[in-house]
Amino acid sequence: DLVATDNYKGGYEGTKYLISSGCRRIAFVSGWMKLFSSKERFRGYKEALEEEGIKIEKEIIADGDTSEEFGYTAIKKILSRNEIDGIFSANEPITIGILRALKELEINIPQDIKMASFDEPHLPSGLNYPIAFISQPRYEIGKRAAQLLLERIKEKGKSQKSPYRKIFIAPELKEPNI
Repeated sequence: DLVATDNYKGGYEGTKYLISSGCRRIAFVSGWMKLFSSKERFRGYKEALEEEGIKIEKEIIADGDTSEEFGYTAIKKILSRNEIDGIFSANEPITIGILRALKELEINIPQDIKMASFDEPHLPSGLNYPIAFISQPRYEIGKRAAQLLLERIKEKGKSQKSPYRKIFIAPELKEPNI
């Protein structure tokens, strides 16, 4: 069984938010694309862009590890070669690295670049910017996983078992207070 956040929906909603805010060149910075969650978040990003007729540009897409340092170096590299007006960060540590780089480069959020982040990081002082968050329903995920586990325990020893289930729970888009 699997109970998880709907990563596709989170990538899609975060990117749609940026598009509705006027962004047309949106960088995507993520952990390794071989991870299921990264693939799904990218799929949502890609579909949101395609729906609006916005070209997907490989030079403003970066994937690597899931660290703060990767986010920092990836966005600095993208910004050194490209003009962008939006950033979709696919996880919490990457977001903190991106925000550190933007502060160092004196790029203001949301005036210069708008940003959406998967997960709601606990931002260090000095990096508290108005960005949109894709908030994972952690309590609901835990509750549903516990329910499934209890059902499996009740089935133990029975010859007939229910098929394995995959349950994806929609995340919530939290817009920034501007």
